[in-house]
Amino acid sequence: MAIKDVDKVEEIFREVEAGIFEPFTYIVLPNDHTYGSSPGTPTARYLVADNDAALRQDRRVLFKP
Repeated sequence: MAIKDVDKVEEIFREVEAGIFEPFTYIVLPNDHTYGSSPGTPTARYLVADNDAALRQDRRVLFKP
């Protein structure tokens, strides 16, 4: 796992604020949750939690009222 999903979302926020994205942008957070079954790597539970946390951050910024 090179980059955590929450870190990817932080970069997306920076780019949204800079006006880099088009009006419609498809965002993918593609970490492989089965990666957590390899020795010395974060567990699958951690990877799912990381993805969930990133999606909560994503929604909070992209869907502002």
